[in-house]
Amino acid sequence: METNPLVSIIIPVYNAEPYIDECIRSAQKQDYPNTEIIIIDDASTDESVQHIIQYSGITVLKNENNLGECKTCSIGYAHAKGTYLCRLTGDDAFVNSNHISIQVAEMEKKNLDWCYNNISLIGDTTTDAVETYTSWVPLPLKYSPRWFWIFDNLFLKFPNICYLILGLRGPMNTNAVMIRASSYHKYLTWYNQYGTYCDHIIYEGLFLHKLKGRAIHSMGAFWRVHPNQNTQSSRGKEVLKKLRLEMYSENKNFPFWMRIACRFLKRRVQ
Repeated sequence: METNPLVSIIIPVYNAEPYIDECIRSAQKQDYPNTEIIIIDDASTDESVQHIIQYSGITVLKNENNLGECKTCSIGYAHAKGTYLCRLTGDDAFVNSNHISIQVAEMEKKNLDWCYNNISLIGDTTTDAVETYTSWVPLPLKYSPRWFWIFDNLFLKFPNICYLILGLRGPMNTNAVMIRASSYHKYLTWYNQYGTYCDHIIYEGLFLHKLKGRAIHSMGAFWRVHPNQNTQSSRGKEVLKKLRLEMYSENKNFPFWMRIACRFLKRRVQ
């Protein structure tokens, strides 16, 4: 077993000037002793880059043209040298300094392909953010009651079930997910046509390939909610609907019961 394997923190940035300093500092303050931080600026039109270059010990990549979040992430992941990969968007932040340490310990101990934290902070700023709990229990609630997390790792033993639930709700904060690099390069990829929801395709791949994952019951990351987010726009909601419809489209590789479930869920999404 490798001692303190390298962790790559990939940060895609586009016009994140008001937030990027907090994001970078949250990555740099991690107590884990072996990380690399890769920031990819997607042709920002604000002063994001001027903020980024003030920090030392960071690899900075710059897109000449705006390529979109998915392609930008793909570039960052291709440059990463770590055994483990994390994605942190430029307007968000890790909450605790031991975030990476906790995840690596879990990945190493249980030989996981991926893991995530099921507690997050969500809000405008970290000071007024609300602590939220996510879970795989398929209830029509945006966030789950606190005690539902006890079922998370039971659900993760059934990847087909998790795949179906994934189209209905988002049980994982993208900034709280760690993936083994070898598993990513073998099974996963980014698809740019889904805009800011491209991480959803990564999660689909985790379950379609039945990669071994685990939920960690600890605080993960801060997800900032602000008016300029693509996920809050009408266009973003249209893209999410399209993605869900494609998830539930006919797939002959699915078992019979799963194809029936997809037909039912597709009608619900429509």
